[in-house]
Formats: sequence, C-alpha cells, structure tokens
Amino acid sequence: MAIAPTSTSLSRTCVSSLVEKMLKLAVAAAFLCLFYIDLEAKEWRGIIPLKSTRADVERLLGKEIEGSYELPDERASIKYSEGPCAGPYSPLRQNYCECLVPKDTVLSIHVVPRVYKKFSTLHPNWSSTFTRNIRPGFPEYVYNSSVEGIRFTVDERRDKIITVDYFVSAKDCQDASNARSQKQNSWRGLVPLHSTKAAVDRLLGSATFTDLSDGGYKTQNEEIIVRFVKQNCSSGGVWNVPIDTVTEIHVTPMTTVCLDELNLDLEKYNKAESTHPADVFHYLNLEDGIMMQTRSREEGETVTSITYGPSTKDENLRCPRLSKPKSVPR
Repeated sequence: MAIAPTSTSLSRTCVSSLVEKMLKLAVAAAFLCLFYIDLEAKEWRGIIPLKSTRADVERLLGKEIEGSYELPDERASIKYSEGPCAGPYSPLRQNYCECLVPKDTVLSIHVVPRVYKKFSTLHPNWSSTFTRNIRPGFPEYVYNSSVEGIRFTVDERRDKIITVDYFVSAKDCQDASNARSQKQNSWRGLVPLHSTKAAVDRLLGSATFTDLSDGGYKTQNEEIIVRFVKQNCSSGGVWNVPIDTVTEIHVTPMTTVCLDELNLDLEKYNKAESTHPADVFHYLNLEDGIMMQTRSREEGETVTSITYGPSTKDENLRCPRLSKPKSVPR
C-alpha cells in the first residue's frame, strides 16, 4: 500500500531540489566568472600573448611534448616569436608588434577542448566586440575579436566550442609598437614627416637624380623616389615640419613580391580595380598612410609599387589653414 507523502517530506524534497539547483547555478556562475577573467585578461592559464615567455610556460606546465600540451580537459599548442622580422616590408605586416619582441615570447595559444563546452553560455554580453564569419568548407562559424585577442571556432548546430585561440590584443600590440616608436608607414626605418634627407642619404647614399622636391635612389632590389618638404607654412607649404623632411617614399620592387607574403591586415585597406590597364589593383590604407599597387598574375597578385605617406596620426603636423579674407562691403 502506497503511503502518501506528508507535507514535511514534500517540503524536504523541495528544499533538496532547490539546493541542488542553486549549487548548479553557483557552479555555472563560477565557471562563467573564470571565463570572463580569462577573456578580459586575454590569457590562458595565466599565459598572456606578447607578455609571457617560453620560460614562463615551462614553469607552469613543463616542457611541451611533440609541440603541444596534453591536459585532462584540453590540448594546447603555443606559438613563440622567432625574434625580429627580416625584410624591408615587415612593418606592413598585420600585428607587426610581434616583430618587436624578443625570441621565445608567446605570440598565440591554440586550445582544443576535450570536454563538451556550450558556446551559448559564454557570450551573452561581449558579442559586440566580435565578428562572426562562416569557416569556408566547414559547417562552423568563427567568432573573432582583435580587440580582446580571442577567437572561437563554433559548431552552432551542436552549440559546441571546437577551438579557442588566444592571440595579441589590439591594445597590447599598440603598446608594444609605441614602446619601440615603430610605425607601419616605415620603410627601412624612414618614416614620412619624421625622417630627414640626411637620414635618407645616410641609408641610401647619394641620389641618382634630384629636382625641386624629389630624390631618386636605388638598392639592389628596389628603385625609390623620396619627396621632401621644400616650403614652410609661411611660404605656402602643407606640413609644419623642417625643410628637407621626408613627405613620401615611393618604392618599386625589382624582384617578385607576392601580396600574400606581406601578411597585410586587408580589413584596413580599400581595394579598387583599375580600368586601364587590366588586372591592376590599388590598395589604400589612409589610417597608416600606405598605398599599394598590384598586378594579377598566374602566381597571384604581385606588388608593383608601395607608397608610404603621412598617417592620420600626423594630421596635427599640417600647417594651420589661413583664414579667408572677409569681403569688403560695397
């Protein structure tokens, strides 16, 4: 014979169920708090790209085995800096700050979870900083935030996180560049509005030709035209910098330079196709003061010229505009 539950047993059951639910919510909240801390700090297990080193990683995790760390709940592989980047076009690279750190600095961390993690529970408020794109050839989406320095690959049908990548955040990259006074519109250390003709001559020697504001130079692999300031503000000049300051550097590579090899952040460039001649493209990055011309060939797009000019951060160096004279009433 079944015994009906008393009100006391019912209340005990309700309390037990409520406690269980509260514990589950507390665990979930704790997990989310940990996740948000990691996200805000752009770190994985205390390791931060561009700030941590191989020595830091090995103190925490030991030496990697076959290029990765096998942990109970995830597998991780870490990319380290090989030291300063070589080549005259390295400042054009996306995340050029990675070229400015010592060898064995952590650049990125690729994490593959071994346990099922729902993506929907991890992005309620910070989605505004992420872009969402489908991964070509896969039923997966990539949520990427260069601001935070984190990227998720997600199977949305199963609400499952496939991979997590931690990389250099925009602020940390900018801080590293500022500390070394490096600019993307830098060619062999010459920067428009910041370098002088004397610096150009020390680097390239005597010009092969000169006119009122231009100088022509040659290296083994390039032809270069440099333009200089020849008028100050009072005499109708554009820039409030000393005479013979560099205003523009136009570089023509004499060897094949493929566009893909430059590792540009193409989101910063406006691309336009030339109507004549055919298969010629122009890339313009006003923020960094860079214009590039390419030609489409069998091997892909090759760079035919790169022009380095003033960046938007140098707008304060423009000469003050003279006020127009007021019209005299008749």
